[in-house]
This record gives sequence, C-alpha cells and structure tokens, in this order.
Amino acid sequence: MPRPTFPKGLREFRQKFSSDATCWEYLSQSRWPEGFRCPKCDSSRSWWILSRHAHECQQCGHQASVSAGTLLHRSHLPIQDWFWAAYLVATLTPGMSAKQLQRQLGCRYQTAWFVLHRLRRGMVSDTRSRLAGRVEADEVIVGGPVRGKRGRGVTKAVHSTLVFGAVEVIAYTDKHGEKMEKAGRLRLALTQRADAVSIRLRTHSVDRDPMVWSSNLPLLGGQSAIQLRLFGIVQGGVRAGVGAVAVCSAVSNA
Repeated sequence: MPRPTFPKGLREFRQKFSSDATCWEYLSQSRWPEGFRCPKCDSSRSWWILSRHAHECQQCGHQASVSAGTLLHRSHLPIQDWFWAAYLVATLTPGMSAKQLQRQLGCRYQTAWFVLHRLRRGMVSDTRSRLAGRVEADEVIVGGPVRGKRGRGVTKAVHSTLVFGAVEVIAYTDKHGEKMEKAGRLRLALTQRADAVSIRLRTHSVDRDPMVWSSNLPLLGGQSAIQLRLFGIVQGGVRAGVGAVAVCSAVSNA
C-alpha cells in the first residue's frame, strides 16, 4: 500500500483534515504504509490508544506513538494546527515568517517560531545539491541594535548572532525581452567570525568551483567587493561598490 497522497488544493485539504482524528490517521498511514508493525517484536496486531495517539502491540505490549521521532514529537500544539502550518509554509510561494504564522494560527509568537523552525528543518533534504554558478555571499547580524555597541561589536551581545548567507543568482529574460536577475536557492549558517577561514569552513553548501561575490566582507582583504573561490580567495576583477544585491535581499526576507 503506497503512502497517502497530499491534498492538491485548499478545498481538498480542508475536507481531508477536518478533524484531529483524520490528521492522526493520515500521520499513522504515512509512518506505516503497509500497516502497523511493532518495532519490538514485528507483530502486526495492535490496539489504538486514543489518549496517547499510539499503537499498543497486542503481543508484547510495546506502545509506539505516531508522533515520536517526527516534527510533532513532544509538542502540545493541536495536530490540526501543525497540519495547517505545514500547508501554509509549503504552499506560500514568497515564504512565511513567524509573525505571519502567529496571525494565521492565533497562537503566541514563541509557538509560531518553534513550529516554523521545526518545519524548515524538516523540509531540508539530505541529498540536496550544492549551490552552483554565480553565488553571492554576505554576513548579517541578527538580534537588533545594542546600546553602546557599533559595527561588529554588536556580535558580542548575548542576543546577537552572526549569520553567513549564500544565494544563487539566476539570470532570465522577462516578457519584454530584457535580461534580469533574481535570487535562487539560499543557504544560511551560523559563524563566530566573518574572516576568510570561517567563511571557507561554511561554504560546504557551495559547489567546488563557484563564482562567489561579497559586498561587505572587509576582513577578507579590505575590499568593498571581493571575488571568492572555494578553498581560496582571489581578489581583483571586481569594481569597488558592486553590491551583492541578491543575498542582501534574500537575507532581509528570511
């Protein structure tokens, strides 16, 4: 028996997942497409424990929770809210922020951030290909302004984090025949310093021979725009003042 299909539209989604029971059934069928098998004794006979949303093996008594090991593991948020959050995050083309998800679910911001963080981690494929072609890279300080701190001194604050971002730049022709560029796939990684060594260590998501541009990495040679090659830094060939527009736009919307 194949895994259950995902709804193709909002109407089908609303009809398919109209109650908590239908959501739990869908999750159970997704985990055991061929029917429940006890992870302890491999028996296929079980009772359904509604209060725990788990299968109890009739042979050995082992209980297997449907949500164990999933994004819903140990979460107190209703399963319908999880399904709605997953649908919104997966189908909204521009992407969704924690603030938007908070408004849609009617929950606290901390809850929306937690759900969104788990969903994003779950959507990352272990077999995803690396960024290739023209790639823009830059660093950003997340956490807001700090009193008495300027520039990179902000990163020493407890609530501030230095993040390195890299984004593919995709060239295309619009309907008027003009050549345009847009941001493609994005990779983000935490970093302690924005120096050459740290940046190279965090470019594991970039192909071995990309063209990487940065608009504001002064520690990489003191240039306003620097051309990087993975596992080595090559300066020159870039006009001062040429900005990494795509990565700045992508990071600001992340």
